[in-house]
Amino acid sequence: MLKKLHPIVQLTERRSFTVLIAILIVRGLILLPVITQPTWVDHEADFFNVTHFLLRYGHMPTAQDFVDQPGAAIQATQPPLYYLLTAPLLLPLDTQQPVPPPDQPANICFGWTGINQTYPTVNDRYWYDYSWQSPATIRMLLRGFNIVLTSLAIVVLYSTVRRIIPNKRGAALLAAGIMAFEPTTLMFTTYIGNEALLLLIVAVHLYAAVRIAGSRTLNVRDWALLGTTSVLAILTRLNGWALLLLTGLILLASIRTYLSVSISPKTRKRIFLLGGAMIVTILGIMAINWLTIGSPFGRYAELEEVLAAALPNFLSPKALWYGTTAIMQHTGVYSYLSPLGFLDRPRLITAFGWFSLMTIVVALVGFGLWWRRKAVHWKIPTFLLAAVASGVLLVLLRNSAAFSLTTPDSSTLIYAPLRYYLPALPPAAILIAIGLTQIRFAAIAGVVLMFSWVIAGAVNALNLPVYDQPSREAVIVQSPDPSQANEITHFDESLPQLLSYQMNIAATDGVLDLTLITQAARPMPANYAARVRLTAPAGNEVACQFQLANGVYPSMVWQPEEAIKTEARIPVCLSNLPAGTTLDLLWVADGLESPAISLGQLAQAVSRSATCPPLLGAIDGGLVIQYTAPVKHHIGDLYLPAVNWYVTRSMRAVSRAYRLEHVDGLAQYTCEGTPRLNSYPFEKWQPGETVYFDECPMPIPADAPPGTYQVLMAASDANGSLLPAQSASSEVGADGWLPVATVEFVLD
Repeated sequence: MLKKLHPIVQLTERRSFTVLIAILIVRGLILLPVITQPTWVDHEADFFNVTHFLLRYGHMPTAQDFVDQPGAAIQATQPPLYYLLTAPLLLPLDTQQPVPPPDQPANICFGWTGINQTYPTVNDRYWYDYSWQSPATIRMLLRGFNIVLTSLAIVVLYSTVRRIIPNKRGAALLAAGIMAFEPTTLMFTTYIGNEALLLLIVAVHLYAAVRIAGSRTLNVRDWALLGTTSVLAILTRLNGWALLLLTGLILLASIRTYLSVSISPKTRKRIFLLGGAMIVTILGIMAINWLTIGSPFGRYAELEEVLAAALPNFLSPKALWYGTTAIMQHTGVYSYLSPLGFLDRPRLITAFGWFSLMTIVVALVGFGLWWRRKAVHWKIPTFLLAAVASGVLLVLLRNSAAFSLTTPDSSTLIYAPLRYYLPALPPAAILIAIGLTQIRFAAIAGVVLMFSWVIAGAVNALNLPVYDQPSREAVIVQSPDPSQANEITHFDESLPQLLSYQMNIAATDGVLDLTLITQAARPMPANYAARVRLTAPAGNEVACQFQLANGVYPSMVWQPEEAIKTEARIPVCLSNLPAGTTLDLLWVADGLESPAISLGQLAQAVSRSATCPPLLGAIDGGLVIQYTAPVKHHIGDLYLPAVNWYVTRSMRAVSRAYRLEHVDGLAQYTCEGTPRLNSYPFEKWQPGETVYFDECPMPIPADAPPGTYQVLMAASDANGSLLPAQSASSEVGADGWLPVATVEFVLD
């Protein structure tokens, strides 16, 4: 079998540049659905709006310019190079249309997703006309621009490996393939953002560094390229500062070589001018960052203080081990392996993860053998390792503040997606490619890995979430039945007009099936949602809010002649509904609420639906739906009680507390603060949102009595008063404290 592959290998070696072009073409074909994806993904709209601000006002914005847009406020503190490069692309095409389009109201209905179809993204084909001058055209152009940048980076990477080992073109192709097709990198460097630009700068910086390290003569042009890319990286992203460190390492490693080289006065003058210009530029950037942001490194104010406070975590072996393990798990499982989620085979995905890890281990062994053979100057492999290490170190530093709160059971604040390692990705691709080609037949593993990535990337590109969304025609009724129309259902013409409705009640299933036929009397000024309000005879009230047209056709773009159908299954999840419960329909949008339309009364009681998610209780406007901390813990270790919340309305709470009580009254421990380790205050919570892993650090002393403890929680308002708490069985919690779990504490 291996002998049959030999002619293919030889052909690849002879036609290496043709194969490289084929790699770029295949990559482009895979990304065509991504380019045309009709929605704004992640921070794409934020990058667009920052560039739009630059064009409109002629200067870079600050976070204060986007007070009502948190995402754009974050991207406004990014370095300016990407925005300066993309501004000319926007200038002839910008039409001042809103980016992104106005939001649809949220579905605010506990248990909704269990029995209703939901769509994760909104198709904006109804908002933009897709003409030459359109935000949709700009979006495709910017994504295409990123593909061009990454393609150039792949070509430069190929050239770099050819320079390091000119007799192994297969290694250069393998490095290019790794960089081209790793699925996570494939996506995040295509969507609008500055990652693709930094990837190209890193690749060029690496090329210049390899030329310098492999030469015994001083080439001012190579040093100029190295210095320029170092500055450009700083002006692109925060992690671009890693290149400045690597430039310093190359300089230190080259001093001894240059001391033995005769340098002409003219060259010496150029060196001094180049070095002086670079130093002045970097100091100027640091000064501007300090004055505008509050940190010489830019982006994050008081970054130095945070890192200084976190450095003791590196001196704690336990904290360092837990933190590093959590980072590797997040990077590997939640980032690298996430594109394989379509397989829906956890064991197969885990096996692929182990295969990838073993391939990297074999590559490191091969890289060590190549280094030992002294086939190239020692500075080149040393620099490659240092480049990879610097990228990893930046991720460790970024997460170091969370190390002291990380345990084997909790890593909430650890965030280490693969894109955070971006300065390390090109040198890592070179390292892996060279290492695999040094061991006989090991390169086959790299090729298998690369083709697996091609398949995964293609499947994900062809199954983007937006393509699961029905078309507008799926919710338009051609001949609505007006038999149930009633004059009282028609209000202000700026509201949706209810033509008819139908309700079926499945009392035993705990579900109300509602179909609405609506129409626009004229273009509406807002995107409306429907809210069904259920009021029991005793006066207690629950509500279920859902998007019209099943979320696929916003009401602001309805045409007056269209009749729109909305089908909703309303789950009864909070408590049983007695007979005589009244049902009312309201239209809601942006704080607006229409008069109620009566839909009648329940003739029979409806029991709680079996499809509802677990429910521990309610505090103010938040439902406590799950206890997520371990229910068995060792005394003497940090314990982090935690729950998941579902938000039904704006919260009055400003802080919440957990209390551990020994069932025999032997001990009691309390932890209080804002949610998610003081990182996500109640005021930011949005109705319809699920807030995961609301943890609170609670040290358990070594002399704590073992046994069973009850976990209770409460929330207080701005005055310090405890807010009402109610259990899942509708019992009011004692003094505002809600029991949520029972935990067993044991001795080691």
